[in-house]
Amino acid sequence: MIGAAGCHCRHQHTQQVATSIGVETARGSTHPVRRMLADGMRPSLHSDDPAWFGSITENYIALVTEGALTRAEVLQLVRNSFTTSFLPASSVSLYLAELSAMADGRLRADDDRS
Repeated sequence: MIGAAGCHCRHQHTQQVATSIGVETARGSTHPVRRMLADGMRPSLHSDDPAWFGSITENYIALVTEGALTRAEVLQLVRNSFTTSFLPASSVSLYLAELSAMADGRLRADDDRS
């Protein structure tokens, strides 16, 4: 039996999601990734073919600019990419600490501009 905490499944390019379920459905609270997060799953984004699908950064940006996810939800996706990886726990902890420090600094900078 595969434990639910570590179950991996196939991911699609963000444009494929929008095309397959309709652009309007892919936005907002009904986006599949948002539903996965709400259901307690740990989805993450990856790309093994950036020449075909674009950079992983472009995918994250598209999710925010298309209104599919908030910055906080995207940050959770990035965290999930570490917590569901095969990295040693010590490396995961190190990367999560770096990510938190970068995110805290970025969020403070965004607040200062508001």
